Amino acid sequence: WILTQAGHVISSTTVQHVLDTEAQHPDFQQTISAFNHALEARLSDTNFTIEHNLEAYPSPFLQDLPDPATLQTPFGVTPSDAEYGDMIEEASQETDEHPDLDNYIHANLLLDVGGEQLHGRVIKRAREEDGTKKGRAHSNPMFDTRAYLVEFKDGSIGEYTANIIAENIYSQVDSEGRSYAILQEISGHRKDPGVAVTKEDGFIVSANGNKVPKRTTKGWSLQVEWKGGEQEWIPLRDLKASNPIEVAEYAMANQINDEPAFAWWVKEVLRHRRRIVSKVKSKYWRTTHKFGIRLPHTAEEALQ
Repeated sequence: WILTQAGHVISSTTVQHVLDTEAQHPDFQQTISAFNHALEARLSDTNFTIEHNLEAYPSPFLQDLPDPATLQTPFGVTPSDAEYGDMIEEASQETDEHPDLDNYIHANLLLDVGGEQLHGRVIKRAREEDGTKKGRAHSNPMFDTRAYLVEFKDGSIGEYTANIIAENIYSQVDSEGRSYAILQEISGHRKDPGVAVTKEDGFIVSANGNKVPKRTTKGWSLQVEWKGGEQEWIPLRDLKASNPIEVAEYAMANQINDEPAFAWWVKEVLRHRRRIVSKVKSKYWRTTHKFGIRLPHTAEEALQ
């Protein structure tokens, strides 16, 4: 950066300072002295003094406050509603008075109850004996003291504060809000006759005449029970990816391992069971919920 004789600041990529040998030369000394005198004259305080009328404005400083005699509304007086006119807006809806705006109500989560993980659902705010709602909201979930009632699968109801609910929800979701579920057991299966491949069509005949099983899982769903007691129907392709050994053992126990959706992979999984156990990720990331709230999958569900 360079300060010019006119008092302007400019930038330049090529700058050469005055060398000591040059500063000793009379011509350079005269040039430097002329530059300093010109710059001092340009930046002198006398160039920035504002003339003012001492009778009208006794203070030498600029006055930011207007003359009180010219004001229609004195300072410190709040205008009336009539003076505001059409600028008045209706108060925004408060979350406490409108449950649909509450981010925690209807949320699903796992809570530690007596050392056991139970699935619960937030149903409503908890209240004091006089009917007022417990706690106060805060923008930081960790300082939110509102209390909620959580209903568990066995019908019991517990009271938890918002910070505990938030901590459990956020500890059980990924960066996109998807929660994971841990399999308890597989309790049932179903087959869509119009979609699932039949045993007669379960093979492809290769060019040399060998029968190659079709690698498909379409048309099959399994009913699972998660840790916490919740039950859900999951497509076979998803559960096979997250819990292949449990699905293979279920297929063998229920004698459906010869179905085309199972025949091409079940025996191989059971043969290498020990090696698979050490590598498989046994968490099923649910796509039906985000941050504990069930996502609508049809227009009807979205409007409910």
